[in-house]
Amino acid sequence: MARLATVSGVILFALSLKKLNSHFVTSTTRKLAEPESTVAVDVDASVLNTATETAGRPPKRTSAWNFPFAFVTTMAGDHMPAFCARWPDGSFSIVDADDETHALIQLDELGDEPAQLWQLQSCLLDFELTDSGTFRIREFGEQTGSEIMERAYPVLSKALEDQAFAEHALEDQSESVEYGSEATDVLRGAVDAERKRLRDFQRTSATTEHGKKIQRELGGSGAYIDAIVEQSASKRLKRYKPAKNIKPS
Repeated sequence: MARLATVSGVILFALSLKKLNSHFVTSTTRKLAEPESTVAVDVDASVLNTATETAGRPPKRTSAWNFPFAFVTTMAGDHMPAFCARWPDGSFSIVDADDETHALIQLDELGDEPAQLWQLQSCLLDFELTDSGTFRIREFGEQTGSEIMERAYPVLSKALEDQAFAEHALEDQSESVEYGSEATDVLRGAVDAERKRLRDFQRTSATTEHGKKIQRELGGSGAYIDAIVEQSASKRLKRYKPAKNIKPS
């Protein structure tokens, strides 16, 4: 399936207006068995990198690994883990899900399968409403930004450690920071490397022959296709009624 089209420096929301009474901060895009109010966040890699479009206070590069996992609280009061998905094209998405399989099922709405998927230990995102009626990320939580950069963008993260990028912000800014030609080349090279680093990622295969056939025709991750096959088989079993008056063998 084609990845959701993204525009450099822009946060793309998949917002269902019928489902705005849902999780805040981050949420799911689809559930096969349990439809629920959702908000999906899909972030283009350029939000994290463009040399001519960034300014402001740089995030502190402290590790977040000693903090507990991030959970989203639903309207019903349940706690659900938040996952980060790094796509082969360089963008990333955040989704809440019961587990990795559940996350992959929902992420199918955005693309076939992310190259990386992990449970976030911190999830804090701040968005603003623009004059044109769109949404733009205002700030990553300190721990959230560091974790995403370290795990999903190691090449870019390493490049930004240079003192030349002391005022580089992860968020897209209205006023740009001017870098020297050498620093600009370094930054662009790191961005290009990140966009290419996982470009050859191959999605996982479905586990059954029937699932593999569906996957060849429709695309999707192995986990998503397996869930479809399992759900279909479960419905057929529920409808099944054995013939009467047949002696057991």
